[in-house]
Amino acid sequence: MLLPISPFPYVPCADLDEGALSAILKVKTSIYPLLRLLRFLGCRSDNQISSSDPLFRDSEMHSFQSNSTRLMACAQVGQPACARAADLPCGCSPQCSRWSHQACKEGTDRNASRTGWTWMNLRFRKTSSTGVVFALLTIGPLSSLSSQSVSPRIPATTEQSRGLLQEGKSLAAGGRLAEAEPPLLQAATLAPRDLETLTVLAQVQARIGKTTEAINGFQRIVRLYPQLADSHLNLAIAFAGAGQLDAALKEASSAASLAPKMASVHINLGRILDDLHRVDAASKEFAIAQQLDPVNADCLYYWSLVERERGNAFKESELLQRLVALQPDNYKAAYSLGRSLQEQARDTEAISALRRALVIKPDYEGALYLLSRELRKRDPEESQRLLQEFHAVQQKQSTLDQSKSLGNEAYAAAGKQNWPEAIRLLREAIELCDSCEAAAGLHKNLGLALCKDGDIQQGRAELETSLHLNPIDPDVVKALEIIGR
Repeated sequence: MLLPISPFPYVPCADLDEGALSAILKVKTSIYPLLRLLRFLGCRSDNQISSSDPLFRDSEMHSFQSNSTRLMACAQVGQPACARAADLPCGCSPQCSRWSHQACKEGTDRNASRTGWTWMNLRFRKTSSTGVVFALLTIGPLSSLSSQSVSPRIPATTEQSRGLLQEGKSLAAGGRLAEAEPPLLQAATLAPRDLETLTVLAQVQARIGKTTEAINGFQRIVRLYPQLADSHLNLAIAFAGAGQLDAALKEASSAASLAPKMASVHINLGRILDDLHRVDAASKEFAIAQQLDPVNADCLYYWSLVERERGNAFKESELLQRLVALQPDNYKAAYSLGRSLQEQARDTEAISALRRALVIKPDYEGALYLLSRELRKRDPEESQRLLQEFHAVQQKQSTLDQSKSLGNEAYAAAGKQNWPEAIRLLREAIELCDSCEAAAGLHKNLGLALCKDGDIQQGRAELETSLHLNPIDPDVVKALEIIGR
């Protein structure tokens, strides 16, 4: 196991002898007493350490002070445990409109992405005399840590927990969130203090609607690692998703005090304040976040919503113009910009923004309707054409909604193993849907229901139709493999 010494907290090393760790943590001066203590414990130098190394030139940076610095261990060889530990690999991003985006977008340490910190890597092994003997390896920047690593012996339970964690992450990455929970629960049982495991598990539980379990999980992380800003921020997001805004504000404020220069903290704090209708305070938080990260699209978008609520249309349009420049394919941003400009009677600019939104997404209802109204006097013929397109899109959306409703009824029937009823409802939904965006899923569910009802031939045909519509659906591929093509 590698042991980085850093001014930021990491996952504790389960293999480290508690007596030796306690002795090290009591050292209150510079790195030199630590080295003397290591030699006393039986340290041998595998590499000569130069006194000109940056670690020793700036001993204040790496001094051990009980109130601000702790000796912790990496969760993985050559990788800091904080390195995007809170990121759920399912692809959920801060662009989503719900309280489900990641708190660890920037990493636990706001400087973790930089290579300026110096790390000291330690390898240790058990002995019969002193319990632990440390071997001083190398000193170098974070970017070279993995190349200098020495593979340790990993206990079987650790290997098993990491394997279960990877299994859960892979399932989550494929959108199979419900299936991802069981291996993550097993991994958390085997590694009850592992930050990454506990975080991914809680995030998956939040995504599948187990709000209480997710909040309990994030509260456990906060108790284990109270000095990690992301621990508090993830808990704040979970509270906000559950509508417990006062508790969310408290945790987000704690995160801001721990990491005042982390933009994602201020973005989420601003969102919570906005939900509490404290729009002036929210605007200030977004302003801080924008100074820290000027090209953060999430900050620009949510800030524009706050300014709209404050009645500051000029500021709203200014923020949206920057967002459109940053994300030229964001049709929602282009539409919102057009709407804001129209409300300011800046008609020519509004028309340009709305046309841009329709170039990106020609069937976007809001842009079709707003542009048709804007062109009523300038170009009545085009205005009428756009209005007709708007009504056609509305009808198409209504058909899609009805198809999805029938699909949901079929799902309920399947849950009761009433396969004939499920098959009837799915066939009705497919006839109504025709080639709508839900077609692949409807054909897949019909194929599975037919197979469950014993009609393998028809079930295979529906599954193959679904695979033709969506060639990368792993569930369909697996089902066809089971029944044999």
